[in-house]
Amino acid sequence: MFLNKCEECGKKGQVYEINAPEDIFHAYYCLCDRHAPKRGFCLGCGYFCGGLEDFEFGSGSKYGYCFDCWEALRVEIEGDYFDEDEDYYR
Repeated sequence: MFLNKCEECGKKGQVYEINAPEDIFHAYYCLCDRHAPKRGFCLGCGYFCGGLEDFEFGSGSKYGYCFDCWEALRVEIEGDYFDEDEDYYR
């Protein structure tokens, strides 16, 4: 992804791409982290997820992540990361 200016606010952003099936069309949008989820792009994988129920209404939608990326973050946070610190407090 390339760094450019956001189409909405002019801050630094990433170029997000929508690929239609069989390359019917390509659409490129340069958006910052604040505006990308509002246009339907996941901040984790960069895929266009707008209109999908898990993206629009899922637990990660508040933060701009699709279901798969949100689950990966949740597992990383709740998983083995904090288990390593248990020995420190014994």
